[in-house]
Amino acid sequence: MKVHVNGEPATMQQTGARFTGRAVVPANEHERIHSVWRGSYGSIVTAVVRLEDGRAAGAYMVTGGIG
Repeated sequence: MKVHVNGEPATMQQTGARFTGRAVVPANEHERIHSVWRGSYGSIVTAVVRLEDGRAAGAYMVTGGIG
């Protein structure tokens, strides 16, 4: 499993089938302009997992509130 917060890799630990991790994001990160089309909107967390048979799945979430 690969997890990123705002494009930066997050360290994950695995216990059996469960993954846990922690990322610290500075408060002013949510005030940063992410693109010319959209203002600040919180942190983007992405996760991608590749199964033993080669299949992959992913998900994303916006956290920290929309500014």
